[in-house]
Amino acid sequence: MFKVSKVTLKNFSYLTNAHILILIIGVITSAIWTRYTTVEIYGKYQLVMSFISIVAVLSIPGFSMSAQLSAAKEKHGNLEILFKKKIYISFISTVILVGIGLYYQIFKNDEEIAYMLYIVSFIYPFYNLRSIWESWLTAIGEYKKLSIIQINYALIGLLSLVISLIIIENIYLVILITFSSVAVANVFIIKYFQKRIVNNTKDDELINYGYKLSWAMIIPVVMSFDKLIISEYLTIEDVAIYSIAMLFPSYVKTLYSIISRIITPSISSANSIKEAWKYLKPKLLKISILFFIIGVAGFFTIEYLIHILYTDKYSESAIYAKWLWLFITLGTPVTYLADILRAQQKLSFSYYFEAFNSLGKVSLLLVLLPIYQLWGAVYGVFIMNILSTLFFVLYFRYEYSKELTNAI
Repeated sequence: MFKVSKVTLKNFSYLTNAHILILIIGVITSAIWTRYTTVEIYGKYQLVMSFISIVAVLSIPGFSMSAQLSAAKEKHGNLEILFKKKIYISFISTVILVGIGLYYQIFKNDEEIAYMLYIVSFIYPFYNLRSIWESWLTAIGEYKKLSIIQINYALIGLLSLVISLIIIENIYLVILITFSSVAVANVFIIKYFQKRIVNNTKDDELINYGYKLSWAMIIPVVMSFDKLIISEYLTIEDVAIYSIAMLFPSYVKTLYSIISRIITPSISSANSIKEAWKYLKPKLLKISILFFIIGVAGFFTIEYLIHILYTDKYSESAIYAKWLWLFITLGTPVTYLADILRAQQKLSFSYYFEAFNSLGKVSLLLVLLPIYQLWGAVYGVFIMNILSTLFFVLYFRYEYSKELTNAI
């Protein structure tokens, strides 16, 4: 697909092998969840994970892009600043998670969700550091190191689940061990990188860009309300069914991230949209063909995989999953145009797209879910994928044309 050096091909193999292994571990992990808990408990766990996604936007998610650009531009003094600020600000999320837990305990009379949230809340500030060091490693091209760490993270999660869910059979211990193991690993990784930076050069503009980008990334928080909306309109069991239906389509991000990490160094270091597009253009058609083949192949196999891997309790998920897989896969290639715009610090794009995409998806969910039940969520994904594709292409053309005009 890419006419690149042997080093890049080796990096690609590292990422591919690592992500395939992580995907397999993820499938095993989800199978354990569905086989060793009730549908209700699994639905509650997924609802807790939704709340974690919601509060994550208050912890300056734009710092991951700041880390990526800082590494690419060799502003290594930014690394420690980003880590410390991320930890401090994440305590806001801790307070909110406790508040949500109190709401479920007092008003919903659901102590299971409440106690899960309490446990997560105090671990969260250190659990939430992963995106920074992953972005840093990606930008400097340390793919082998990144792959090894990611595999170890997946194995830690699987081992934690086996010990706490299968052997001890305690849902609260599952949460405690799973989240605390990631948090401790994050701290060790941070210490490792702090000792290996090659300069102390700082760039406040790159850090401030993370703050500005985070305002745009706050908007997508509404998309994390999907499971909450389903739990209110339908049942907590439907949350579990929906979560399994979304499981395989979520793995499309694995392929996206493999390719993204290969092209990220060139896109991040490009000085203009034109320069980045010149690099991406000859690859985009082949990337699109690859996603098309995978989309069609998955459409005809995912239904069988779900029936094999999960119990009959989740058989309803299969039909939703194959359509979600197809829609999401076919709409993924144009996302690389967005990567160029974000790397070129086009904040207006992030604000407009996130508002359009997030509010559109939630609006469709609110309208379609009461009418079509879980099929409403599938129809919403289909409609928004078409609209988002058009948005990416048109906005990219607009920014590209504007840059060419200004250059004259």
